[in-house]
Amino acid sequence: MSELLYSKMNLEKITIYLAGPFTNPDWRDKVKEQAPQHNYIDPRNNEQSSSATVTRDDLINGVEKSDMVFTYFPKGNSDTGAVVEEGVGFGKRIPIVLVNENEFQHPLLTGMAKRHFISLESGITYLNNLTSLDQAKEFEAAYKTISDLNTQ
Repeated sequence: MSELLYSKMNLEKITIYLAGPFTNPDWRDKVKEQAPQHNYIDPRNNEQSSSATVTRDDLINGVEKSDMVFTYFPKGNSDTGAVVEEGVGFGKRIPIVLVNENEFQHPLLTGMAKRHFISLESGITYLNNLTSLDQAKEFEAAYKTISDLNTQ
């Protein structure tokens, strides 16, 4: 593992790209408020007006510059753009956390995800337990999340 990649994985703050549909109120605010210890790249902040330009900018300046992609599909809602963002993250070997509240869990999306949750609250619990992307620390966060969810 290169020194640059190793040092990037052990940053105190993890930069997370928030992929998913735009909703009102927007779920991204809830994630950022309830797990404030991380840095977030929020595509709502993209000021471009062209759909193609926004997508390109979100992929290059968002997904590719993140340490993790947090993809959220609320019940009854899916988002083609988020699928593309998740695919780019996977192709760049950026860890994906998938939160899908829909009954159907597409095997392609779940297969790309390092972690998979079925509620936004459980995804936020995981982010709160996550202190590093180091393999041991990340596994510890996942294990603690499962434990936390079982005691609720």
